[in-house]
Amino acid sequence: MTDRVDRSLLDEERRNDPAYFAREYEALFTADSESFLPLGDINAAIIAGRSEVPPSQHLKGSYIAAIDASSLTGRDRFVFGIAHRAVRGSSGGVGPALDLLRGWTRSPVPQVCDEIAALAKAYGVRTIVADQHGYIFLHQLMADRGIQLRQLAFTVRSKPEVFLDLKLSLAQGRAQLLDHPEALRELRMLESKRTSGGNYTISAPRGAHDDYACVIALLAHETKQSDAGGFACLAVGIRTGVSFWSSK
Repeated sequence: MTDRVDRSLLDEERRNDPAYFAREYEALFTADSESFLPLGDINAAIIAGRSEVPPSQHLKGSYIAAIDASSLTGRDRFVFGIAHRAVRGSSGGVGPALDLLRGWTRSPVPQVCDEIAALAKAYGVRTIVADQHGYIFLHQLMADRGIQLRQLAFTVRSKPEVFLDLKLSLAQGRAQLLDHPEALRELRMLESKRTSGGNYTISAPRGAHDDYACVIALLAHETKQSDAGGFACLAVGIRTGVSFWSSK
């Protein structure tokens, strides 16, 4: 442990996150945190050289989209993604085929909403689902742009379920990922961490970002939901959580 760091700051770090403190300051191995997605599964899903796929007329009505609007808090960025259901893998299972990933940093919120609304309409998506964080603000902004916003609160239980759908789609070879360096980096960095209550949280390591990863997880989850009888929609996740909904 270094003597160049103020002792009171170290004590505060230990109180806030004992596992992080042990790992980062005392160089101790802790078993409560581990990589969430196998690197081999991620690498196998990448479509090399495919960075974006334009909208296809015959897929209109089947596109699924997601956004992580973390920049509403002033900390991170907007990330937007679109995918469609596609058959892939030896089992012939249905999974997400990513078509588009876009990110904005420090851009004016109305400007970003303009671009998101235009992209959503180009792919035939007209409904956005948001969790409770920033919902009132986003609801009006998107309504002014002809996009409906629906609220669905995100819970501690639902986030692991959403990310588990991504994990399974990758493990079963059903996902098709874009060749997007930042998104792939976030997927590779995701951690599963055991909490003091015996539950698990899935997120980026402390100080890192998981905006793209959240969007991709939502797309995988929505693919599963639409496969069970729903239809295309747009989903929004504010950084503190993610949400999902399927509707005709």
